[in-house]
Amino acid sequence: MKTHKGTTTKGLDYLFGILKDKKTVVSRVAFWKIPHSHNVDDVRLKIGRYKKKTGLILSNQEIPEVSEPKSALTLDKEEFHNLIAFLQENHKPFKKGIKEYILLNEKFDKKQISHLQALFANPKKSELIEFIVDNEILPADLLMGLQNIQKVNAVKEFEVMLEDNLAEHKWQ
Repeated sequence: MKTHKGTTTKGLDYLFGILKDKKTVVSRVAFWKIPHSHNVDDVRLKIGRYKKKTGLILSNQEIPEVSEPKSALTLDKEEFHNLIAFLQENHKPFKKGIKEYILLNEKFDKKQISHLQALFANPKKSELIEFIVDNEILPADLLMGLQNIQKVNAVKEFEVMLEDNLAEHKWQ
């Protein structure tokens, strides 16, 4: 992405970027920081779509016709951070086609937890595994993560046993 940074005459640091540059319009993004006496960064984000000047020899370059976009959105600090959180939490699952899921940072009530515990406590483990695989409940990357945790825990347990000089048959 093409970017340009600088400082305004009023001392505001900014960073401009071009999101998309088409024949007649250009989409631009801008960051700027508003200094405050209480030392809290107030970073703003603006996204705008600008109509380009036409008829110029340089018309294939990003030259807005006007300084005001034909559409724009400016986000304050709270909105910007919420947008980042939204994108981090939702982009990959949505892209994969998952439209509904439970965020781990949400509070689970006792009923939801007991329902999950009951599902995994099923004594017929082969049916449980078949259900999990058939319904793609545990994606491959999560299964690999669980396997890695088991390996890390096994190594930690082995190290503790070595420190305690346990007999070889205890840790083999």
